[in-house]
Amino acid sequence: RVARSEPPKYLMRDQVVAVVGACGRSRDRLALRVLWETGVRVSELTSLTSESVDFTGEALRVVTLKRHGHVRAVPVRPALLGELARHIAAGGIGAGRRLFPVTRQRIHQIVRAAAEAAGLPPDRAHPHTLRHSFAIACVLARVPVLILAEWLGHRSLESTLVYTKVLCADSR
Repeated sequence: RVARSEPPKYLMRDQVVAVVGACGRSRDRLALRVLWETGVRVSELTSLTSESVDFTGEALRVVTLKRHGHVRAVPVRPALLGELARHIAAGGIGAGRRLFPVTRQRIHQIVRAAAEAAGLPPDRAHPHTLRHSFAIACVLARVPVLILAEWLGHRSLESTLVYTKVLCADSR
């Protein structure tokens, strides 16, 4: 694996709130909230089904696409769980149906349009930026790196440690 030459681009909480708030459709806002509040990859987001939501365990069961057959549990805040429950009920999303039946490209378009509407630079208008933002927020909240690595579905701890290095570089 090749080391990164640039640190990952991320948004601070107020910027994420602005991006999410700039979404017109409630489904689009919910998709962006799931990206931001769970750190899932865009392809994982579009693969989520109603069975992926563990309301009792307050988690998403995410099939880690980069690690064949690996399913990870990512914690979900009660407010987001409530929104997901309403989305499932309102959309009549039955067993095996996707929560967000859109393409990865459509999610990219939604993020790009929302970031532009929120006045953010184009280099921050990417779904993966929300994943990086989630990771940075977790590091700031002192989530242990091993736990964060599992939530993100990283094989290598080095992939997760890059977020601690970003914070060190930003504090100089």
